[in-house]
Amino acid sequence: MKRIKKLFAGVMCMVLATQLLLGAYVYSATNNAWAAKASLLEARSGHDVVEVNGKLYAVGGSGFGVSYMNSVEEYDPIKYLWVKKANMPTPRSYLGAAVVNGKIYAVGGYGKDGKYLNTVEEYDPVTDTWTEKASMPTGRIFFGIAAVNGRIYVMGGYKYTNQRCVLSTVEEYDPVKNVWTTKANMPGPRYAFKAAAVNGKIYAVGGTTQYMGMGYMTVEVYDPVTDVWTGKQGKMYGQREHLGVAVVNGNIFAIGGNEPVSGNKDTVQVYDPVKDVWILKESLPLYITRLGAAAINGKIYAVGGSSASRDQKGVYEYTP
Repeated sequence: MKRIKKLFAGVMCMVLATQLLLGAYVYSATNNAWAAKASLLEARSGHDVVEVNGKLYAVGGSGFGVSYMNSVEEYDPIKYLWVKKANMPTPRSYLGAAVVNGKIYAVGGYGKDGKYLNTVEEYDPVTDTWTEKASMPTGRIFFGIAAVNGRIYVMGGYKYTNQRCVLSTVEEYDPVKNVWTTKANMPGPRYAFKAAAVNGKIYAVGGTTQYMGMGYMTVEVYDPVTDVWTGKQGKMYGQREHLGVAVVNGNIFAIGGNEPVSGNKDTVQVYDPVKDVWILKESLPLYITRLGAAAINGKIYAVGGSSASRDQKGVYEYTP
């Protein structure tokens, strides 16, 4: 009997070690635990993740020995499977992606020769094809991006010309007219944050005010109808940069990321826009930053990222 118990314990340790190696877990609201899900085909961080018709798309980023990726992967949660899709024309990391009318728009990013890109490319999941679109006026990385009422809004970010520059610039893209328009600036410069759309408004979450500077703990809200920004009072549990964000039932989940001083975080917290309050949720199993996140049918997926100075393949699913 003792030998059987030891054998069982050894098997469980092997299973746990395998899951840790894969870096892929699933969260169960019933037993408060994480379990493995299918990992990405390629490890990546500094990418973006969006949802279209019940599937996830991981776009661009950087990986093992590759500074600028153009690969795209599609995840089907029903088949529990990632598949490779048509490459994005422009390899890049630290880009943003948004969805309008079932099409994915890959915007900006960091490209070859150290370029801060203003490139915009449209991906059609139905035909698995890419199309070049009108360039964004301001090339940038580490910005917030969100779609509201058929328009895409890009805000803040970072670029380097003769000096480091954190941006407050906001630009709106109309995919139908293929035209960019400048909108009201953010209240202050902000980068390494995420943007999330809830009930027709855009929420800027996390980030920092300057290069290697102090981070934001409060949320700023943009109303595209009035073109006005409003600051909120509710504070996050600590500063957070390069986090993942997803929306479920009108609540904004902030996942992982890093703090300027203490490094990568496993923290998961949720923001209620109506009450203007943050609540801590169950933590990730890894300290991870520069990940992508999106939601499908009420479940949140955290995809890839960087942990322990290594780009990850891990996929994490959480049911609030």
